[in-house]
Amino acid sequence: MDLFGIQIALSFIVGGLYIATSIRIAEAFGPKWGGLIIGLPSTSLVSFVFIGLTQDVQAVVNATPIVPLAFGVNALFVLAFVHLYRHGWKAALLGALLFWAAIIVPVTWLGLNDLLISLAGALVCIAMALHWGKTIPSRKTEKIRFSNKDFLFRAAFSGFIIASAVFLAKTQGPIWGGLMAGFPAAFLSSMLLLSRRHGIGFAASVAKSMPLGNLASIGFVLAAYVLLPWLGLWTGLLAAYFVSVGVGLLAQKTIAA
Repeated sequence: MDLFGIQIALSFIVGGLYIATSIRIAEAFGPKWGGLIIGLPSTSLVSFVFIGLTQDVQAVVNATPIVPLAFGVNALFVLAFVHLYRHGWKAALLGALLFWAAIIVPVTWLGLNDLLISLAGALVCIAMALHWGKTIPSRKTEKIRFSNKDFLFRAAFSGFIIASAVFLAKTQGPIWGGLMAGFPAAFLSSMLLLSRRHGIGFAASVAKSMPLGNLASIGFVLAAYVLLPWLGLWTGLLAAYFVSVGVGLLAQKTIAA
């Protein structure tokens, strides 16, 4: 196996385990904070790390323009899943994925590389998601506990998405890598497992706060775009992550209050 193959394998293992662990931590905080934590940068963070390692910092910067729009559509993705769940989980999953792809894939195909347009589209999507989320009642339940099998499922699924982002960024260009970096891997696996274990009512109450996490992730991407050329890969991504946490906490305090 060549060096790039080893890096792809590492991105699958490390990225998958990181995201699955992050989601497990989020589940311990309940619906209000759990949705926010799940929305914090995970797929994008690890994807950016490995895109930077397999290429360079500029490749990461070049991958960022499409990501905010993807995060905005992610906010609608989870609510589409909730709305379609009345037709069964398979229909909800397929419908939500088709909704996401119908917006993001054509935009990626056209080569969107304007960060401001992407950001404007993301904010419109998040505003719509927050308005829609107000119609969803809050639910309480016991602490969420998933099995080791569930953990491994999410690790494998998330790892596949991250490895795909790294591979596409290398072989098809940074915009396609950015598309996969913005894929709702954490949202998809969380909503699927939550709805099947605790019912769609509780899953929907978690989905209400996920758009706040999307705002935090957008803060991460914007900070990465600005800071990476100055600070380098590791310091730049660390600083960007702290920015995202601050944005998430501010959104939780002001918007969700």
